[in-house]
Amino acid sequence: MSAFRRPARRRIPIVALAAAACAALAAAPLVSAVPTASAAIVTAPITANGADPYFEMAPLGSYETGTFDKSAAEIVTYHAGSERLFVVNAEQGAVDVLSITDPTAPAKLFALKAEGAPISGGSELIPEGSTANSVAVRADGLGAMAIESPTKTDAGWLVFFDANASEPDVLGAVTVGALPDMVSISADGTYAVVANEGEPNADFTIDPEGSVSVVTLPGTMAAPAQSAVANANFHAYEANGGRTLHEDVRVFGPTVNTAFPISANLEPEYVAIDGVTAYVALQEANAVAVVDLVTAKITDVWPLGFQDHGIAGNGIDASDKDSTVNISTYEGLKGMYMPDGMNAYTATDASTGSDATYLVTANEGDAREWGDYVEGKRANKLTICADSPLFGKNTDARLGRLNVTTENGFNTAKNCYDELYSFGSRSFSIWNTDGTRAFDSGGDFERITAAANPAYFNSNHSASNLEGRSDDKGPEPENLAIGDIDGRTYAFIGLERVGGIMAYDITDPTNAEFVTYLNNRNFAADAATDLSAAGDLGPEGVTFISAADSPTGKPMLAVGNEVSGTTTIFSINTIPTEIQVLGINDFHGRLEANARNQEAGAAALAGAVAQFKTENPNTLFVSAGDNIGASTFTSFSQQDEPTIDALLAAGLDASVVGNHEFDAGWDDLENRVRSSFGDPRYALGANVYLKGTKTPALSEYWVKEVDGVRVGFVGTVTEQTASMVSPASIADIEFGDQLEAANRVAAQLQDGNTGNGEADVIVLLTHEGGVGTDCAAIGAADTLYGDLIRGASANIDAILSGHTHATYNCSYPVDGWTDGLERPVMQSGQYGMNLDRVNILVDPTSKAVVSLTSSLVDLHNGSAGLFPADQTVAQIVADAATQAAIVGSVEVGAISADITRAYRGVAEDRGSESTLGNLVADI
Repeated sequence: MSAFRRPARRRIPIVALAAAACAALAAAPLVSAVPTASAAIVTAPITANGADPYFEMAPLGSYETGTFDKSAAEIVTYHAGSERLFVVNAEQGAVDVLSITDPTAPAKLFALKAEGAPISGGSELIPEGSTANSVAVRADGLGAMAIESPTKTDAGWLVFFDANASEPDVLGAVTVGALPDMVSISADGTYAVVANEGEPNADFTIDPEGSVSVVTLPGTMAAPAQSAVANANFHAYEANGGRTLHEDVRVFGPTVNTAFPISANLEPEYVAIDGVTAYVALQEANAVAVVDLVTAKITDVWPLGFQDHGIAGNGIDASDKDSTVNISTYEGLKGMYMPDGMNAYTATDASTGSDATYLVTANEGDAREWGDYVEGKRANKLTICADSPLFGKNTDARLGRLNVTTENGFNTAKNCYDELYSFGSRSFSIWNTDGTRAFDSGGDFERITAAANPAYFNSNHSASNLEGRSDDKGPEPENLAIGDIDGRTYAFIGLERVGGIMAYDITDPTNAEFVTYLNNRNFAADAATDLSAAGDLGPEGVTFISAADSPTGKPMLAVGNEVSGTTTIFSINTIPTEIQVLGINDFHGRLEANARNQEAGAAALAGAVAQFKTENPNTLFVSAGDNIGASTFTSFSQQDEPTIDALLAAGLDASVVGNHEFDAGWDDLENRVRSSFGDPRYALGANVYLKGTKTPALSEYWVKEVDGVRVGFVGTVTEQTASMVSPASIADIEFGDQLEAANRVAAQLQDGNTGNGEADVIVLLTHEGGVGTDCAAIGAADTLYGDLIRGASANIDAILSGHTHATYNCSYPVDGWTDGLERPVMQSGQYGMNLDRVNILVDPTSKAVVSLTSSLVDLHNGSAGLFPADQTVAQIVADAATQAAIVGSVEVGAISADITRAYRGVAEDRGSESTLGNLVADI
């Protein structure tokens, strides 16, 4: 067995790594003091999973600044080369540098500050009081901080540093636009792109232009020259500029900047880069600007449109005063997407089959409030038009408490509001690059968080409460990261207010699917007095760390939380695929229930299989042989055809042959029986050969792919079969060594050659068995079956047995397997009285088996069946009984007394003298 098949992997968070000692470095002019940190991981995070999650997340380690509600941890980015996180600490005006070589214990190394950095290589220095807003790092370690001027309406800077350095190493700075709010570096490292938000001052007397700075980066570890900076502006959209904005691009509010009023109104918030094109979110305008990085020109501005909260699936909880979860739709209510975080990725366009770029947005929402101008009001403060579908609904219990814009929906002719527009859509969206929407999560976030933690639904971040934010943006999706895991693409969206991370599979951009939600927050803790106990509050920045770049070799997520001041690392743990195998043996055509012998009958057997398949669709139902032969009259009177029909209807997936399948000879099995089953997989026999050869007479194995895992079944039958049936009827075949055949086929199924079959999991179906229930004795027996148990290849994960009509559930260690992992060896008795049940957990990436558990399932308690009868199979049985009654009504002779087997109590005793045994002997 190859070593990679049995790594020690379990469905648990990543095991804690040995703590790494990280000493603070010597003080330097640009080094701030390193505060004591503690791990803000709560004992019971809030979780929720989708229908079929591929992974779960778990808090792995956390760095805590100890600063509450002062934006001490915001934007976070990762540099793989140094295994460091760079976290914007706005409270300190700096970027904290954290080592995550041991991600269970992030350690602060030092802080990067911009003050004193030379601007454009000259004598002018970044002044005191400047603030870091964003950070990005190129693969080689060239880092860039977006720095806001002490006077925020003045031009800011992009400050460069060496992310690999053992102490702060600031390389220089260039001047960019007013209020640089976000910086992103292109994948090829050629450009740094800065969103210069250009917000007004507090009293709204100065309103600088919004712009986008495109900085061409050097190929070395150095700051660029000022000449490398080009600023893309919106002048073309001013009066007489030659271009006109779409009417749904929101330009509104007082005009302060009379020279460039539209440019001042458009405020770049976030940047996503695809090749030589940047897409820039204009949050308050509810729009996206497209920037050509080569020319540093804005080539387009397109509106995002509005979320219709009046249609099913897009409902919101609009009131913070009804003290209950009330997610409802409102015709006439629209949500303005207004994204904060935005990222780009490539996916296959289902309509064309070719790759295309898509944008993913976290639709936060934001209102303008500067000086005396306040954009938003509660709906109950506005006059709703009498003919609007919203008329009469702006009460506190419905949507009267909802904060909406005063700038949209007003009918000037009627002097009232036809429609209302709220801030944000409480969702995330996927967009084509022409502005058409491909997907939106609708009301998912509120529905999921309400179900996961109803007592704190729509809580605020700075204080725990019920519905504290229902009236204003709800969970408030703030930011997101995108990452690839095992060939699929996922979005991780942070919910700023209630907290936590939503994960969605966005591989299909038109049909994203919820995977999991995790909120590392303790709502019972008072963050103001016990910050560490509260966990993470207010996720602001999210970054994905791929398995290739991760210190652990597994994907992770890092999240900066502005209210709790924590930076928390989450492990991303793929959930093992659970394969369930159900087995019977020696059914012998027991179609009808027989309470005296606890035989459930075929209909109850089928009902049990159906129930288990409903609980776990990754279920396979197999048999270890002797499905037919030695059957009751109901079945054998019709050549066991009703039994074959019943087992197929019950969902039988595969079976090995038993000795009784040969009762009517090889020709009957080869032609009639296999034809009735309709597929060779119902008559497996790897040790059955054409006479005098090693040519298989039957199919040796069958492989079924289940949820990405290939499950193989190898069949062998007792070599005693040759002496248990008429020699003349099997003259064309012979029975070989089971152990040799089982191991030969198991090796073939894992030799890497897809031409001869490949399986990740192998189950041996053997019509050979042990005696009794003592597992130690069964495993040690000096028998062919004992040899088979002990000598079976390590490639074989479980053995389901038959032939001896015994009932046992054993397991045995296997050389080369992970300690504690044992191979199940089972037999379920006879006549459908019980089911073998083996549950196999498989790592979806490596396909290694990580867990094996087994049990025997009773199907009858001596009085009644324990599972509901399957009606289709019940009808097959009823029809067979009717036909058997007709056949049985034909008199062929007479008997003087009942002909039966012997009984010991209520159970049949095959070893004692009986009238049936004497009759057979006489014949």
